[in-house]
Amino acid sequence: MRFDDYTDMGGIRDEFLTTHWSVIEDVSLSGAEKNHALIGLLIETYWKPVYCYLRRRGYDNEQAKDLTQGFFQQVVLGRKLIEKAEQTKGRFRSFLLVALNRYVIDIGDEQAAQKRIPKNKLVSLDQIVSLDLPEPVAESEPKDSFNYAWISTLLEQVLEEV
Repeated sequence: MRFDDYTDMGGIRDEFLTTHWSVIEDVSLSGAEKNHALIGLLIETYWKPVYCYLRRRGYDNEQAKDLTQGFFQQVVLGRKLIEKAEQTKGRFRSFLLVALNRYVIDIGDEQAAQKRIPKNKLVSLDQIVSLDLPEPVAESEPKDSFNYAWISTLLEQVLEEV
């Protein structure tokens, strides 16, 4: 592990260990108090390997910590990921890595969307001045207003061509 990968969180492990399916099955079957203890044990076991995986994917120290924390909070705990794991579908760590990669993609998509549409450049719909419609249309049903606007636009195009 490089010096840049250092973090006090998650202990000294930087690789994924084998998970015993009995622990994962106990999460689904146990009561709330024991459930929290088992989930805590799994998070403690996987925090550092997830963090190191993200570091090796190119995220800096703080980004990797934030992504790791967010992953465990939003996906593992929020979406109850551990309870969805099935032994028949393969290794738990593979399941965890797929969920982590999807989480990182979702976060990247959210950040890209924020960059594409900065908040200070959006125009509030309240500030848009509505077009003045003829009085009969302004008082008509929305469908009739749509038809009126469509027919008006069509007639304008036809007249321009003529």
